[in-house]
Amino acid sequence: METNSTVTMHPTSSVSICQTPLRQVEMKQLLWLAEAIVGDALIAESCVAAAMLRADSSAYVAPNWRDLWIRRCVVRDAVERNSAEIKRLAANYIRDAICKRLPNSGAWDTQAIGSLTAIKINESLNLFERAALILHAYLGFSTHDCALLVDCHWSLIEPACSNAISRLFRERIDTRENAAELGTSSVVA
Repeated sequence: METNSTVTMHPTSSVSICQTPLRQVEMKQLLWLAEAIVGDALIAESCVAAAMLRADSSAYVAPNWRDLWIRRCVVRDAVERNSAEIKRLAANYIRDAICKRLPNSGAWDTQAIGSLTAIKINESLNLFERAALILHAYLGFSTHDCALLVDCHWSLIEPACSNAISRLFRERIDTRENAAELGTSSVVA
């Protein structure tokens, strides 16, 4: 199923980036991205609408970059709406209290992150961790690019992602460890 974007073209743009219809799946993905960062479905809808306008008013973007550009506009709008809170959290973020050994940034399981509900992400993480998780671990933005978007030092992005991942997937890890312990104890008995 497709939904048409009803965005008017910018006077200086010869082609509208949002002229082509977005599939319902794409729209759900954009809403999930925004809601995972801002923590509210209504604000997420507003972020997506504003991002569509921003994307459409941009200079020409090549068709193969369209989806990436729209996603970037969505997360930029979501981050901008909460920039003061993100800055406050990043300033208070203590790197030493997080994981000492960081996984390789290529090791982020984007499929597992994408399978989480926005509600679970919002309940488990603070705003800074959500922004870092979505921008860096899920979308693959560089630490420097993320730092520019959220206005923090680049060295805080990966620790925030590691902390977010460990908290979000702690239940899975605990369940596996418990199963392993039960399996081991039953073999011994």
